[in-house]
Amino acid sequence: MMSSKKSQEYTYKAIESFNKHTKLRPIDKFVLVDNDNSIETETYSMLLLKNTTPKSFSQNINMVLSAAIQDEADFVLMSNDIIFTSNWLEPLITSDTIMLPMCNQNITERTDKFETSFLMDLSQYLGNEDELEAIAIKITSQNLQFNQPKLIPFYCFYLPYLVSSNVGLFDETFGRGGGEDVDYRLRSKMRGYQTKVSPKSYVLHFMGRSTWKGGESEQESIQRDQEYRERFISKWGQEAADTYLDTSLNSFLLA
Repeated sequence: MMSSKKSQEYTYKAIESFNKHTKLRPIDKFVLVDNDNSIETETYSMLLLKNTTPKSFSQNINMVLSAAIQDEADFVLMSNDIIFTSNWLEPLITSDTIMLPMCNQNITERTDKFETSFLMDLSQYLGNEDELEAIAIKITSQNLQFNQPKLIPFYCFYLPYLVSSNVGLFDETFGRGGGEDVDYRLRSKMRGYQTKVSPKSYVLHFMGRSTWKGGESEQESIQRDQEYRERFISKWGQEAADTYLDTSLNSFLLA
């Protein structure tokens, strides 16, 4: 998991829900990457990696992924703007391919007291913990059949050692964040590995808390978008960029 000062309130709730709904084995390791050296070490009991200067999304992933590959271990990346629900992990780790949970950017649902939507703030969730759990149970019990969305952001994903040992690390030339997850998906696909969203796993994702909704200025967002898009086009071409970097609502939703 990666955290920054501007999104710490989300980190605290993410870890709280993770601890409540995740069963770790003795050999598993929870690593929190403090991207801007803003978290007190004694706050958490897990392994804490503190960056003296902020690193890009790919650089932070590779710090931990390289160790996982060396240990021949599977890897799970979790953004800090997630609320986990019961049984979110188990459906992901039973596959030999890259797997992601469903979230409110894929499918929305409501109860009498609470409703999920594409874009949400933490304040909309607080006090509705049981309602979210009810929604997750309802969605994951439906045996949904769907086409995979065009755009699958790696906000939370399971990467088995079988894949990482063949595909390698993330490309760090995309800048601060953006495009590197699509690049990894395509590189994996070229080696015969698919990326799928599991209908049996559901989390709440607040989206963009480390970038465009996390204190990044409008100009910084424009510059970051331009940087990763130019790099992606130079590597994969304009047609691939038009297909896989589409950030319209329909590119996220499950068909």
